[in-house]
Amino acid sequence: MRRVRVNVSEGENLLETLRTAGYGIVSMCGGRGLCGKCRVIVRSGMSSLTAPSEAENASLTEEELNSGYRLACQARSIKPSTLEVDIPPESLEVKMKLLASGLTPTLSLKPTVRKIFVEVKPPTIRDVESDLRRLERALESKRFRRLRIGYETLKALPEVLRGGGWRVTVSIFKGREIVGVEAGDRTGECYGFAVDIGTTKIAGYLVDLVRGEVAESV
Repeated sequence: MRRVRVNVSEGENLLETLRTAGYGIVSMCGGRGLCGKCRVIVRSGMSSLTAPSEAENASLTEEELNSGYRLACQARSIKPSTLEVDIPPESLEVKMKLLASGLTPTLSLKPTVRKIFVEVKPPTIRDVESDLRRLERALESKRFRRLRIGYETLKALPEVLRGGGWRVTVSIFKGREIVGVEAGDRTGECYGFAVDIGTTKIAGYLVDLVRGEVAESV
């Protein structure tokens, strides 16, 4: 049990006060009085606080309330005051190290997006097919047929083809849809982003889908 003395401003709740003072109080519900994890024991200054809320009456027994237990997120100061508070060990946050890297097993890469480099035959006076059909013919030589293409990608196609000298990299989603076209050979640059959502932390990984390596983690 840790006893602390804190100065509370009018209208401020104990959770805010204790955290500002540097004490990491657990509050899984974001201070809404739902989890009941931010229990503290007010040893002096109880008269300066609001009466127990409905959330406190639901989370704490009558015996606990009579012993000075309060939910820090619900106990709000009605006037500037100094309080003496005991913080139970279970109400203090445990400092943990976020593991953002570890052992990486050897895996067979099967990304949903593949990048294919193609050389598209440019138009001539005798060959006046559309740019899309020219791209489709180049992809057919790589065994990709009947691919869908979105409007935005199609709209950008003429400029990309000519900007790349008819040498382009096509991003294909699940072998069925063209989702991007880039000028030049960009097959060595293909990344995915993975998110690991834990109980209290979120980790993100930028993955090189060509080499199968984690390029960055946050």
